Amino acid sequence: MFTRSLSRGTVKHATFCNAYRRLSSAKETIEAIGTYDATQIGLMLKDDCIMVDPQDNIVGNASKKDCHLTSNSYLHRAFSVLLFDSENRLLMQQRARHKITFPLYWTNTCCSHPLFVEEHCEIRNKDSSLQIKIDGVKNAAVRRLHEELGIPTEELHNIEDFKFMTRILYKAECDDANWTEHELDYILIMRKNVTLHLNENEVEDIKYCTPKELEQMLNDTQLRISPWFKILYQSGYVSQWWKDLDNIVKKQYTVDTQIHNFYT
Repeated sequence: MFTRSLSRGTVKHATFCNAYRRLSSAKETIEAIGTYDATQIGLMLKDDCIMVDPQDNIVGNASKKDCHLTSNSYLHRAFSVLLFDSENRLLMQQRARHKITFPLYWTNTCCSHPLFVEEHCEIRNKDSSLQIKIDGVKNAAVRRLHEELGIPTEELHNIEDFKFMTRILYKAECDDANWTEHELDYILIMRKNVTLHLNENEVEDIKYCTPKELEQMLNDTQLRISPWFKILYQSGYVSQWWKDLDNIVKKQYTVDTQIHNFYT
């Protein structure tokens, strides 16, 4: 076995380089998030996202901040929930002004990330099938629907109420060019009447929409619409799912196992 001894000077140099990298990273963090809401900054630093390759295989983990910095733009797993009520109206959310990425943009009911924890992904499971990944994302969706919209977890206890539709790949730079979304996004649909208690740090406003009302929103130039929801709407997915909603809820549909590339 080959071993290499390091001189004292080499060790000092390596230590200096490591310290410099840590300081540079800290400086980049301060520059990027120093002026934002303290709660949102805390989430950016605390939560670890699931880094994946374009085939949705886990390749590592990184903080939410590191994944979303434009200088990194790490591809990571995400989810988007489209929640309909018993009148088949879609619940739309306006992201809070406190959000670091796409503040005050209108989007679907809930958009977030499964975390790099056993409950949300296959890190400790030899079975890396699509179904295991879907179940992890559904568990993450329950957590975020509760944290953002205040929906009691007991109303969401059956993850089979979430219907997995497809996955999309997209990348979009924020208005603040420090930040970029680069996601492999799982799309989930649910039809359920729920209790709402909005978290004002996450959600600015909500609106239940009919297809016509949603069309008016998307055509209103005064409203900002999230890039991932624009993809879902302009591709025709939302319209088709709305038409097929009864069958989707009854599980009378074909699961789309493809990953659809919407890189521009």
